[in-house]
Amino acid sequence: MAHVALTTLSVAGAIVFTDARCVCGRRLMAIPGVVTIEVRRCATERDRSGRGRVVSCHRCKALLEIIEHL
Repeated sequence: MAHVALTTLSVAGAIVFTDARCVCGRRLMAIPGVVTIEVRRCATERDRSGRGRVVSCHRCKALLEIIEHL
């Protein structure tokens, strides 16, 4: 168990996260790595493009598709 904690600590220091934010400014998720993020507003679940995860903002109740570009 100590070996796993040591490995996690050494790796955690080198990981960079990119924030995915709603149009209202609320942080929806932190994505590991340096990526370009496209946030697309969807009226319903059926309007999604299928290229990313769909999440809901708890502040403004918007349905957003988070598309990651490497």
